[in-house]
Amino acid sequence: MSNIEIHGLDRAKANFLGTKVLDVIGRKIPELQSDVVFTICLDYCFNINKEPQPFLRICSTDIDEIKKLVEVLKELEIDIETLEIADFVSAK
Repeated sequence: MSNIEIHGLDRAKANFLGTKVLDVIGRKIPELQSDVVFTICLDYCFNINKEPQPFLRICSTDIDEIKKLVEVLKELEIDIETLEIADFVSAK
């Protein structure tokens, strides 16, 4: 399972971006659509000049899935950070 985190946007913009992310995944890699969860982080991300720097963070235990997601999400023209997770323990 991959988690796509949206950072540095207000709720409305993050929800809009989330819809666009779902659309891209659904069109280009639909087999992953049911395996992705979203986290909207209502934080403020900025650079040294205090300019906004929103980004997506993709976290997963599956590096190949991360690479697929990065490849298709590039079209959204937003920075993407990736994080490979050592393990995921399901609650079920």
